Amino acid sequence: MVSKKNCVIGHRNVQFEDDKIKKNKHFFEELINNYNVKIFLFGSRSNFDSVCHQVITELKAKYPFIERKCYTCKSETCIIETQRG
Repeated sequence: MVSKKNCVIGHRNVQFEDDKIKKNKHFFEELINNYNVKIFLFGSRSNFDSVCHQVITELKAKYPFIERKCYTCKSETCIIETQRG
């Protein structure tokens, strides 16, 4: 069976309560167990991406075969540097 990828991209400013994080964790486990998703792709500029990356990092202890890959904009270093002010 071919392994699949999941791309996580979301809004920059999102508030997550514990119940939403648990729902995301359950959703990701369903993707891993029922849909053979082994690679998770993340953006790097939003709260949503960060929370999902944290959940996948926790799941990696249970599913060591999953991979996390983070993609950034080519010019992101310049953007971040200017924001440091």
